[in-house]
Amino acid sequence: MTAIYHDYSIGHPWYFLLGGPVPRPSAIRAQVIEAKLTGYRRDELAQFDCMAEPQRSAAHRKASEEVKAELRKDISRYRQCVVELHRYRETQDGSEKPRCAADVHTNLSLKVSHMINGFAHLYQLDGMEQQTDLFDLL
Repeated sequence: MTAIYHDYSIGHPWYFLLGGPVPRPSAIRAQVIEAKLTGYRRDELAQFDCMAEPQRSAAHRKASEEVKAELRKDISRYRQCVVELHRYRETQDGSEKPRCAADVHTNLSLKVSHMINGFAHLYQLDGMEQQTDLFDLL
């Protein structure tokens, strides 16, 4: 990922502790696509190509729905964490050098990591060929 702030990547709590900018989910998605990242389910998702139809399409559809549902939850929680971070930053004295990350920094970095995996899974699923449904041809 290209989101680096003071030598810390966006998935590290110190990225946010040191004042790193908060990216929009669309920017995180764009970075995942640009870097062609794969998530922790890459091997499981790659097995779909070895399946026969209609099991292949069913597994693809089920995984896609699961990933999208989880990603919706992650993005919703991410937005809450961003609000918490903004409130936290307003209360902090900027002249003090930070020594350790607070829960708000850890929570946000974890949500970013979850979103990276979710977007990577969607990117992988979108890259797989899907069988054309006969009703789509009508």
